Amino acid sequence: MLVSRRRVALLERLAARPPVDRARLAALIAFTEPDDRGATVHRGVRCVPPWHRVVVAPTGAERLERLPEKSLSPLDLSPDDAADALWSTLRSAIRRGAAGARKVAVLAGGGVDSSGVLAATLAEMRGARQAEVTAIALDFAGPGDDRPYMRELAAELGIVPVRVAPSMAGRFVRAALVLDSAPYALADAGCSLAMLRAARDIGAERVITGAGGDDLLDGDPSCLADEARRGRVWSATRAAARLQVIAGTTAGGRIARYVVQPLVAPLVPAGVRGMRRRFRHRDTHAWAGPLLRDFLARAAERTRPPAPRDASGRLARFVSSSYLAEITELRSQLESASGVVRVDPFFDPEVVELVLRLPPHILLYGDRVRGLYRHALRGRVPDRVRLRPDKADFETALLEQLDAAGGFPALADLARMEALHDLGLVEPRAFAAAYDELARTALDTDQWILLWPALAAEAFARAWS
Repeated sequence: MLVSRRRVALLERLAARPPVDRARLAALIAFTEPDDRGATVHRGVRCVPPWHRVVVAPTGAERLERLPEKSLSPLDLSPDDAADALWSTLRSAIRRGAAGARKVAVLAGGGVDSSGVLAATLAEMRGARQAEVTAIALDFAGPGDDRPYMRELAAELGIVPVRVAPSMAGRFVRAALVLDSAPYALADAGCSLAMLRAARDIGAERVITGAGGDDLLDGDPSCLADEARRGRVWSATRAAARLQVIAGTTAGGRIARYVVQPLVAPLVPAGVRGMRRRFRHRDTHAWAGPLLRDFLARAAERTRPPAPRDASGRLARFVSSSYLAEITELRSQLESASGVVRVDPFFDPEVVELVLRLPPHILLYGDRVRGLYRHALRGRVPDRVRLRPDKADFETALLEQLDAAGGFPALADLARMEALHDLGLVEPRAFAAAYDELARTALDTDQWILLWPALAAEAFARAWS
């Protein structure tokens, strides 16, 4: 058995190049949980899923073993105490992640999550640790412009950030489609690499990010349906109507989405839900080849168990999620390509466990998504930053980095999907039409998300065949 943290190092040790695992590549293109959680895009090369370990017996026999589930007791804290505990635990996670580093960089552009991480890092390093801290900000205009917030944050914290324009990422766009000998499925890889290289150039030994903050700290507004189930229908309805979310919605729309739909969903037969998912995949992946269509059909039939109500169940679901596995893989790919160690404190086990032990509704403190986290930042970042009602649209940055690489024509050869067609994954003519449509409507968020994994998979398949 050969083991390595970096895929490229492992593959170099193999006597023969392993073939492409088409089923795993299909899951990556669809950005959906694979049939086999341990599979990689290289057949015969497996990964260890989160919350698992490989046990090797004295005889040399190997087995994959899931770690024991942790039992978490719920926390009954006031909003003030919960917010203070969150801030303290975040600082502890940063302290552990930066241990031994003399210089750290924080990727922070003015968003709520990264602003809090920057403030926590400065508070920690300006105390007993005395490590040098530099902020790296992706600097671009567009809807939800981060730059005014970053200026106010920098002035408040007394720092001068290093600004990285998306155009500086142009030279990474093509190469970043395949990192550590595997497709990198997110379109922001060029910008991410540009910021990590900027951190490396200034001598940073760790790069701290706000990744995962929205997933962990947003809170799940559908918890309001639980209140309705307990008979407090008016209270749940009023809370949904008042709730402030990032995306613009109406009060009626929020009531329907967060109260009515969760109550009605269990009454819809599983077959009907699967049929809806199949039709949705048929629309979003109209360019799918036969093998990808088969995978999407299987994925549509999967039944998702109901959300657990207790802290231990929420933790078990989080650590076994395909989302956590994907984030772990993407982080490893960026580290391999940049040579910089990345620290994501919102994925720190103590931070995750604290949040999951709290009652779900407390995360919506103040009738705001991410409300408890915003409350934890009171007096630590400017109110205009912590209470901002919007967030930056990243599509402008994606377009700027692609323009610097030569625009959509620079990837037109990949859009022909020759290798993925040979693998039975993509119909080239339909994909080319979708790619041309993206070039015409370059700020369409959904199309960037849908098409980029296929472009990365095509670049990988060509390099690996």
